[in-house]
Amino acid sequence: MLFAYLSLDEVNQDLAQRLVAAVGGTLDVLSFRDAAPNGQFDAVVYDLDSLPVDRRHAIVANLQAGPVSGPVAVHSYNLRGRQARALRGQGVLVSKRLRPALFAVLTQRVTPNFV
Repeated sequence: MLFAYLSLDEVNQDLAQRLVAAVGGTLDVLSFRDAAPNGQFDAVVYDLDSLPVDRRHAIVANLQAGPVSGPVAVHSYNLRGRQARALRGQGVLVSKRLRPALFAVLTQRVTPNFV
C-alpha cells in the first residue's frame, strides 16, 4: 500500500515513515511544491500545520468541496469545528495530531476486511 504524506515537518515525516511501516505500507513524502496527489497513491495524509497558510487554506477548501478520490486524512491543531465537520462530511479522516490510527483506518478503507 502506497501512502502520500504532504508535510514539511521532518519530525512528522520520520514518525509517519514508522507508522506506515507498522501497517506494512510504503510512504512517499511530498512537499507543497510537488504536484497534488492525483490517483497515484492508495491514500493521502496532509500535515496542515506544517504548510504555508495559503496552501493549507487551498487544500482544506478543495477537500471540503469534495468528493475526495480515495482515502484521505488530515491532521491539524488549527481546524475550526465547522471545518472539521465539513471535511468529515466528505469522508476525510480528521485528527489533531499524527497517530497510528490514521494509517490503520486508511488501510482498512483501501483494503476492507471481508469475512
